[in-house]
Amino acid sequence: MGTQSALVDLPRERLINGGAAELSLQELLMVILQSGTRALPVSELAINVLHNYQELADLHTTTHSELMTINGIGPVKASQILAALEFGRRFAKVPFEIKKVIKTPEDAVGVVMSDMRYLKQEHFVCLYLNSKNHLLKRKTLYIGGVNETMISPREVYLKALQYDAVSFICFHNHPSGDVTPSLADEKATVRLHESGLLLGIRMIDHIIIGDGKFYSMKRAGVFV
Repeated sequence: MGTQSALVDLPRERLINGGAAELSLQELLMVILQSGTRALPVSELAINVLHNYQELADLHTTTHSELMTINGIGPVKASQILAALEFGRRFAKVPFEIKKVIKTPEDAVGVVMSDMRYLKQEHFVCLYLNSKNHLLKRKTLYIGGVNETMISPREVYLKALQYDAVSFICFHNHPSGDVTPSLADEKATVRLHESGLLLGIRMIDHIIIGDGKFYSMKRAGVFV
């Protein structure tokens, strides 16, 4: 037990003295896991986890049951890893929820990219803004096969009225990672934009999210 404690104390001391950015991925996991098992030291547990996820991004969508298939990871340690991942996801959103001003497609993408790029199903999400382009509310409206017939302008604009928004930006992701718009994507965009002209609520953009990439319908000239 003394050896186990000493192993995790090393990265913990480095974190305290130099900051978390100084730690390797293995050392960060060692701090999260806190201890090893009778058979495996915490350093080997951390290596086992990393070996099972060659791409770090794959951890973003892992599950409790999947983590428990890793040698040495039981229900408690799987829960510790998932809790750390979820904390990171929520923390990444915090700055954008505090009077974030959205002026460009890049600003808007910065609010959603960290989680939408990894989604395995299509999601349709809207950011609702006030007259100063401050973010009022982020709302997921549809999950599944998002297409022209599913996206209801009525639902999108009812939410805008509910949040007292004067404009909004909508997004949907392509799980394939390819951000090329389909004809249905473009038709849905034009339909949403035209509905807003009648209501006096402006659709600023419709953006497709891929794996670290995005496509702005506004910038591409799909609507003006």
